[in-house]
Amino acid sequence: AVVSTQSTGKVEEMFGDKLCHPPPLNTNVLTYGEMIESGKRVIVAVTEKPEMFTSTYKHCALKCQFEWMWSSETNVVSPWADTTDVTYLKDFLERTMSQYRAPNSLHVTQTVLTPRSSDTVRGIYKPPHNLQQMADQLNPHLPTWFEEFRQKYNLNIAIVDFLSPSLINLLVNLNLTNVSMVRC
Repeated sequence: AVVSTQSTGKVEEMFGDKLCHPPPLNTNVLTYGEMIESGKRVIVAVTEKPEMFTSTYKHCALKCQFEWMWSSETNVVSPWADTTDVTYLKDFLERTMSQYRAPNSLHVTQTVLTPRSSDTVRGIYKPPHNLQQMADQLNPHLPTWFEEFRQKYNLNIAIVDFLSPSLINLLVNLNLTNVSMVRC
């Protein structure tokens, strides 16, 4: 989807001084603590063509007009494994974090299994074969993975399907006990 000046203006109007500007490339990272201290609470990441974020013409490109926009090309990396296999997902996450986790960017760790069309159809006709079952297969691995990823790659954003109380407690504790390590 194309990002318009009108829609970005509405975002700016709605969130105003809560919008967090991305750090310049090749600079220190912005920590979660710095965001909290400054009152910044909203990050807007936009997936667009890189030319949207440059000012090569006489007029200023959209990114120049709205400095609070985070480019998914440079500031937010969110690789998707597109798999139903737990082992493949772990390998994919390890590989992408070791290769693409830039120190001054957000990295979304998508710990989700993606159903195939056949899984969806089977779930309709032969319950209970559904997303919850896929999450039940994956979620017991996540505490170990998250601790490992936090130590090795400075885990900062995780996506999880069907949070359980134990996963919620784990994520809260990771944030509370390692505030200095949580970077975005």
